Amino acid sequence: MELALARAGRSGRAVVVGPWLSEIGFEVLYWIPVLRRLFERHGIAAERATAISRGGAQDWYAGVADGYVDVHDLMELDEFRAAQKRRVAEAGDQKQLRVTGLDRDLWRRARVGGALVVHPLVMYSRLRYFWAGEEELDAVATRCAWRRFPVPPPPALELPDRFVAAKLYFSDCFPDTPANRAVVREVLLSLAKREDVVLLSSGLELDDHAEPGALDHPRIHGLGPLEPRDNLAVQTRVLARARALVGTYGGPSYVAPCLGIPSVSLASLPNHNRQHLEAARAAAAAMDAPVPVLLNASAGYAAHRTLAAVQ
Repeated sequence: MELALARAGRSGRAVVVGPWLSEIGFEVLYWIPVLRRLFERHGIAAERATAISRGGAQDWYAGVADGYVDVHDLMELDEFRAAQKRRVAEAGDQKQLRVTGLDRDLWRRARVGGALVVHPLVMYSRLRYFWAGEEELDAVATRCAWRRFPVPPPPALELPDRFVAAKLYFSDCFPDTPANRAVVREVLLSLAKREDVVLLSSGLELDDHAEPGALDHPRIHGLGPLEPRDNLAVQTRVLARARALVGTYGGPSYVAPCLGIPSVSLASLPNHNRQHLEAARAAAAAMDAPVPVLLNASAGYAAHRTLAAVQ
């Protein structure tokens, strides 16, 4: 791939990156920075590159790939859900460690033609030893060029003048339990006593992260049901105008530093890979952005610490 990119850099050949079909966190913390580093090394200008992703992620690729094709423009939602479910079942994991039939189908529909295709497995192959704890952080820093996202356009929504964005959902490190539902309620109501809160809820079932129901409170605002094609674009553009993000530890907590936004994350189980948090903190430092804060989500503790962290 390095040789092919070097040749593309000399020849002016078009480059297609993706399709990205996996976690948000890996996309913004690793995939896009790895591409940026490779493109800088081999002289691949953004106007020659096209990214394939999903949910309207084009703002994230600014300066890396000027072209953008959305998976939801290539496939109806139900077809994509079924194909994605088959891909994950066959691979046994969300991670794109090999080229699959879904990848090839999306390349065909996107008409990549004679472009050089860079698949996400390029990123996974470069960083897997760091994630396994067998390499130091310096190995990631040399392979990733972390840069802030340009300020995206404003969303076509009415927003409070000042607000905290909230992205609280249930996951492996924050499972759907009565205790964690109480934490969500306590944190949101505590924030709403002080200022407006905008929930970054899509209303869509695009992954296995269930969202708690909305709270009936005059200072807690929802976005309403979003469209699959641009749900990430809307959430990113809202987050870019927030004072801070409060959410479950995971992908959105990595998006916030890319926008220069403070991020406070909650987890109730210590089952996440600490290497990712280490990389996220290094990325924030490289971008001169607020370093993400991770808190223990225990009742009576989370709300107090969250309020202190977003002062």
